[in-house]
Amino acid sequence: MGTYSQAVTHHIYSQRVNEEFSANVCALTLGGSPRSLVFKKMKFDAQAQRISWVIYFDYIGTPPTAVAYAPAHHRAMLERIYGEIHAPVEFREPEPVPADEMGEVAVSVNPGWQSAVIRVLRVGTDTPAEIRRARRDLCRINGAEAVYLELPLSQPGTPELCRIAEEAGFFFCGLGPSFAPDGDTLRMQYLNVPLDTSLVKLASPFAQELLGYIDQERARVAAG
Repeated sequence: MGTYSQAVTHHIYSQRVNEEFSANVCALTLGGSPRSLVFKKMKFDAQAQRISWVIYFDYIGTPPTAVAYAPAHHRAMLERIYGEIHAPVEFREPEPVPADEMGEVAVSVNPGWQSAVIRVLRVGTDTPAEIRRARRDLCRINGAEAVYLELPLSQPGTPELCRIAEEAGFFFCGLGPSFAPDGDTLRMQYLNVPLDTSLVKLASPFAQELLGYIDQERARVAAG
């Protein structure tokens, strides 16, 4: 469907390269890699914290019309992101998950980077408990400092699942275009370590706007 890349934010050089190739910002990943990460042929002082990323995306052909069951409180920002990546979208109203619907969740762990990803492939009535259990185990047992969560926007139970995930400490971080087998994903994350976003360097004005929104959501979720 397209190409994506994850540009680091302790400098803006790789972000500029993405923009030269007409890629557009769709998400930010706070604390994506450890502060000890070393880049060949590039000299930087030791990082004060985990390194965050900007996710850029570019469709190879004509973008399909996305189906998005967006959480109401994130719809305006998702509309902004779809506009940035020049993709048409059809927003739909959420629906309850059938009582007998079982979900499917996949978890991947990167021990060296102390991070993990929880991917919801199918939303079911058991999915909230699976997300809570996975986040708890990843942080307490695996020592994950950052846990990322991908929710399928094409499924009507995602808005309620987003609300429950926020109660568990996950906060909004963007859109994953065609990142799921059945369409786009709502990208969320949980940080198990402090992270100062004033140290994040961004080249794109929209990336700066998105970071401001993420900061706001992170604070709201923490307060709740």
